[in-house]
Amino acid sequence: MKASNLKNPFYHYGNKGAVWSNETHIAMSGTSGTLCSTPMLATNWARIWEHENVGCPDCLTKLLELEGYIIEVDIKLVEFDDNNRPFYRNNGKIMLSKRAYDYAVAN
Repeated sequence: MKASNLKNPFYHYGNKGAVWSNETHIAMSGTSGTLCSTPMLATNWARIWEHENVGCPDCLTKLLELEGYIIEVDIKLVEFDDNNRPFYRNNGKIMLSKRAYDYAVAN
């Protein structure tokens, strides 16, 4: 898999050994380990050296299990101006599990 195909919140990670053996991992923002539970204790040489391939078979399997599970959602706030007319402001993005997203849409 190409690292450029990973979408937020996923990115590739690899120490020098992982890059040299072409077994870089997939990590998720906000975590301290990769999808295969390899701790990220070293510099991310996969990013620094712009290594393009993700080769860890366990990470690739786990990513397929998570596909469609994490959804990026825009946050829009409804505010009112001085004449009490509503207007919308985009206030960023959050990540939701598919279950939480489906619940929010249904209710």
